[in-house]
Amino acid sequence: MKKLGKYSIGLGDRFGHQGSAQLKAIMEASSRGIEITPVWNKSNREHTIIGTKPSDVRLEADTVTKNAGYKKPYFADADHINLDNVEKFIESSDFFTIDVIKTQSLLNEYMMLGGYPRVVLAETIDKKKSAMEEIYRSYIERDITDLLRVEKPDAMTALLRIMASQIGGLVNISELSATIGISGKTIQRYLWYLEETFILKKVTPFFR
Repeated sequence: MKKLGKYSIGLGDRFGHQGSAQLKAIMEASSRGIEITPVWNKSNREHTIIGTKPSDVRLEADTVTKNAGYKKPYFADADHINLDNVEKFIESSDFFTIDVIKTQSLLNEYMMLGGYPRVVLAETIDKKKSAMEEIYRSYIERDITDLLRVEKPDAMTALLRIMASQIGGLVNISELSATIGISGKTIQRYLWYLEETFILKKVTPFFR
């Protein structure tokens, strides 16, 4: 595992011209007893604007340190990346700084739509939702109706919608029974089906 020193600083510029001067300043600080680890970085957006590649940042770092006779650790950081562009940074980078906004967006999408590969790989939200609907219809028709012989798939769907809106809450069988219009025993059986088919997970409350 690669470790940064106590102090580090980002080096480089969009055009790759300032690395030598910046490293010289770090070496001067070292001569005065202040150790700073140089980290070359450049964001995916900057690469796109300038027309450079992550390998260009690694080449600059290697060339500048070699010419300066710098023997201490130095690194290259992939700056502001996400799952859409991380692959092209892997070979040339030591660290990866995540694009928080994009990552939050992906997390929100995951929380809403889950992680089925077909859904994740769909290009638009509408296509993702359509894929989810097809997966759910297949689940209802094949697993619930054909295999488990559930006679009221609409009631099962209604139960699942209610459960999805009450994540983390206590389950009241009598209330569910009255709301959906089926018996408490049927509610319990449907909940068992949903758990056995990995649609939901029951968490028993902890009491002291």
